[in-house]
Amino acid sequence: RVHSALGYVSPFEFEAMYYDKINPLGQVA
Repeated sequence: RVHSALGYVSPFEFEAMYYDKINPLGQVA
């Protein structure tokens, strides 16, 4: 993710990464 590469993670990006890690089907759920 671009924000992560820049050293900044917006609340939305953080939430997305969090759910991506705990939910393999998060992309379609």
